[in-house]
Amino acid sequence: MLKEDLIFLTSLLKIYRKRYASKMQEVDNITQIINNIDQIITTKAYIV
Repeated sequence: MLKEDLIFLTSLLKIYRKRYASKMQEVDNITQIINNIDQIITTKAYIV
């Protein structure tokens, strides 16, 4: 995956989290995924 793909995926998850996540646990899970992706982007450990 390219950095742009990860950023795009993160933004989709953020939109989903705002619009559709109804349970707090689900929001927490999505937030954790977003943080993990952000960490991958920041550390430049891109998936090839």
